[in-house]
Amino acid sequence: MLRIERLEKILQELKKNGYVKINSLAEKLKVSPMTIRRDLNILEKKGIVYKTHGGAFLHQSLSKEITYDSKKKTNIEEKQKIAKKALEFISNDLTVFLDAGTTTYELAKLLTEFENLTVFTSDLNIALFLSKSKNKVFMFGGEIQKETGSVLGSLALDFVKSLHFDIAFLGTSAVNRKWQVVTPTPEKGLLKKQIINNSRKTILLADSTKFFIDSLYSICSLEDLDAVITGKTFSQEEYNEIINLPINLIKV
Repeated sequence: MLRIERLEKILQELKKNGYVKINSLAEKLKVSPMTIRRDLNILEKKGIVYKTHGGAFLHQSLSKEITYDSKKKTNIEEKQKIAKKALEFISNDLTVFLDAGTTTYELAKLLTEFENLTVFTSDLNIALFLSKSKNKVFMFGGEIQKETGSVLGSLALDFVKSLHFDIAFLGTSAVNRKWQVVTPTPEKGLLKKQIINNSRKTILLADSTKFFIDSLYSICSLEDLDAVITGKTFSQEEYNEIINLPINLIKV
């Protein structure tokens, strides 16, 4: 198969799913993973994709969200490991906030072993799943963002202002190269800021695909959080930056 034909096949997969995995593409197109990496390098230089560990996303506008279904298909094993580590911070009788997202959904699946939690969430999928558990579950009111199944807007913000959480688990669209948590949706950013302010402890759950991507709205610095749980493997230069900042990085 010619390179131009491979690139067209890769673009078809990206447009269909929003994300591609190198090994899956190599197997499907009957070429080596190295060949797929070179193809993705070409697409990245053209500004069509941005590469992540093990794959690539179709490049989105700074103000556009990646859909829930696209996120759900990526890095499932890493997200499950992050969720398992996050579970260590939870004990009975806590009031917990679970942000919208596929990694926080993996954490929600583990909360069925508890019976006395009070859980607040802005995620329709999480609320539906936990409604069958023995925990007390509250769903935010407000506008539903159809791409992600999350709730945002002034109604949700006003609701959060009256609440206080023992611990909040945040998701994110991205963490940029300045070590800032960013989002393409300003309304979502305002909501997350209020949640951080109203939580005794805030922990970011971010799989490796979320790092070093920019977006429209800055929420906070990683330094403003109590911990970051991720499976991201950082370069030596990146790691040197982290250890010089007051960031509690928990690697899974």
